[in-house]
Amino acid sequence: MVGAGLDAERVGKAVRQLRKELAEQEFMTQAGIGDEPATAVALSGADGMVPGLVAVLRDWICRRHGPGTVRLTLGNESIEVDKPSFDAKALQAFLAKR
Repeated sequence: MVGAGLDAERVGKAVRQLRKELAEQEFMTQAGIGDEPATAVALSGADGMVPGLVAVLRDWICRRHGPGTVRLTLGNESIEVDKPSFDAKALQAFLAKR
């Protein structure tokens, strides 16, 4: 999750909830790696599961109370999605590249 001024505890709770929802759909996750592991989720084993991943992300982000933004990174490319302009087709196209 990205954004200036976000409450660290609230972000951590949201990330834990996302990991739980991904696990319920049989996605393998771990805490993110890097400078801010509490605000990132590393996902593996999602090959062929793009529609399910898009559905989980759409449902999760649309339930957020704020206008938060989520950045997904695959290799050197990233896409940001947010609640007001969630574009499932753009996200599917981005995820299908891999």
